[in-house]
Amino acid sequence: MREVGSVLKRNRWFVRKTLRKALDALRRNAGFRLSLALEEMAKRCAPPAPLLSHELLAQWVGGDAGRFRYPLFFYPRLLNHLDHRIRTSPSARWSPAAEKLLGQLPDAEIARRLGRGVKTVSYRRQQLGMPVFNPILRWTPEEDSLLRTLSTEEAASRLGRTAAAIEGRRGKLHIPKPHPRRRPWTPAEDNLLGTKPDTEVARQLGRNTNVVGRRRRALGLASPYKKRRWTARELALLDSLSGVEAAARLGRSIRAVYGMRSRQAADRRASPS
Repeated sequence: MREVGSVLKRNRWFVRKTLRKALDALRRNAGFRLSLALEEMAKRCAPPAPLLSHELLAQWVGGDAGRFRYPLFFYPRLLNHLDHRIRTSPSARWSPAAEKLLGQLPDAEIARRLGRGVKTVSYRRQQLGMPVFNPILRWTPEEDSLLRTLSTEEAASRLGRTAAAIEGRRGKLHIPKPHPRRRPWTPAEDNLLGTKPDTEVARQLGRNTNVVGRRRRALGLASPYKKRRWTARELALLDSLSGVEAAARLGRSIRAVYGMRSRQAADRRASPS
């Protein structure tokens, strides 16, 4: 009762009350089907069969304790109250086989297999002085060598480790991050350089604009973009038109129009009146 109460975070009086309610509901509603089920269970637990325990019950249900409302060790006691021929073993007693699992698997997995609460499993493990299950994936020389050539994302995916583990191992071994692999330029890509602005070429090829500009200059190709100088007539129109109107009429971008207006204002402020 104390163990059930600790898992349900209730006192033993509440557990006994819950047990009585469950018994009354079963006897009142189950009827003939309950009698047949109890008869079958009594035959199954008859000597020389082992005593019914929550561990044995967990094996019968395939470890699927999620199908039950309460911890599995609640149900052998319930069945024993319904039919005393169903012999049960004390739920608080740990078998040697169950104790061998402690520290070898996560507490939640042991609780699922044995039909116990996670807190109960953790408490028993601590009583026996067993550490928490924490498998350490040791690094092999082959894995360390891959850290020098693969990016963090590639290494994490191939080695089945987290990105934090990859970075931590690199820092411990003082391995610098490998440079991203440079995609070689093809003749078709080189032919595009200088035919369009670098921004358009970069967007078309899926490359960085600065990379495209460096490649174009390395090949000695001039940029097709030529700065269009402002004429006196255009500068005069800036004072009489709005920014949108001036851009549309002069065939320039709004950014270029406002940029020139800012430069004109700066020149006026700097020149003596």
